[in-house]
Amino acid sequence: MKPVKLFGLLALAIVLATLAANCASSDETPIQSEPDFIGNIAEVHQIGKNGVLGTVLVEAKVTTQDGEYTDKYMVTVTDETLILEQDGKIVDRISFEMLETGQQARIWFSGPVRESYPAQVDAQQIMMVRHKNGDKVGLGQEFSLAVGQGALITGEGLGIKFVEVLEDSRCPKGATCIWEGKVDVIIELTDGGSSYQMTLSQPGLSDQYSSETYKGYKFSFNVNPYPEADKQISPDEYRLSLIISDGGTQQTGTLRGQVTIGPIWPVERPGDNFPIPPEVYEARKVMVYDRHGSKLIKKVDLGHDGSYTVELNPGTYMIDINRLGIDSSSDVPREVEIRSGEVVEVDIDIDTGIR
Repeated sequence: MKPVKLFGLLALAIVLATLAANCASSDETPIQSEPDFIGNIAEVHQIGKNGVLGTVLVEAKVTTQDGEYTDKYMVTVTDETLILEQDGKIVDRISFEMLETGQQARIWFSGPVRESYPAQVDAQQIMMVRHKNGDKVGLGQEFSLAVGQGALITGEGLGIKFVEVLEDSRCPKGATCIWEGKVDVIIELTDGGSSYQMTLSQPGLSDQYSSETYKGYKFSFNVNPYPEADKQISPDEYRLSLIISDGGTQQTGTLRGQVTIGPIWPVERPGDNFPIPPEVYEARKVMVYDRHGSKLIKKVDLGHDGSYTVELNPGTYMIDINRLGIDSSSDVPREVEIRSGEVVEVDIDIDTGIR
């Protein structure tokens, strides 16, 4: 089970304490500790006999060094189980009938785990976690999120939340800029009990939707409002417009290569083999633009050995580097064509200009 961050526990403690105050007349006090298991509700079975309200199958994907597997618990919910729903910062008591498949659930056990597959356990407390506002949208449907808001893609078990605006350097309307700038926003994806944060980047001076892919889904997105000269945008004004669609059966191609950087130190001589600090590679990026070199498609990080790899949809791209200081390279910019299922290798030698 992944550790829960301190601030998450504090926030949970606050909302549960509020609920406890509202339920002061009841003998049931919400548990404020870390849950025993967190996963997505896969099945709900109503029983309603002998004090058993029903059972809930909760699943979570777990990644280890040996690979990925699904951890499952068949959770028995009784008339003594405290059933809660969290929607943003609001926590309410709910009935068993309101538990839904696809939603995240936090489970507190009331006794030992009974060995079986899936493992069986009784719940002392179960909390269904809705994405803020409980919005549900379908594939191909356009929707908009404010910072902090989330939505669930109907029938896909995929949740998305607009976390924050990381950077907005887009050239303002009516201004003259030497660079178009960009806006970077962070989204959080919840998929099969696992969460993943992803950065969406959109260039300035364009009203066209940008796109990104994730596990066969295509994300078309646009960030508004667009900056205007001498006008500050507050965080609560931002809206992320999205269309999530099935990427179909189109197979991606692979761009990969090795980046060498030098000289690193002054007065290097042929044959010198100075180790390259990791931060030297971390500061350099491989930039993937559209075929005209005007729209940034992807910014690719380098490994600590200078290697890189990226999956791209079939098409023609312009490859370059981010050119720190007086970095130069005769290998880029370079036009490459990515074909479905094929690998294209582009090695890049960066001259730092240090002498």
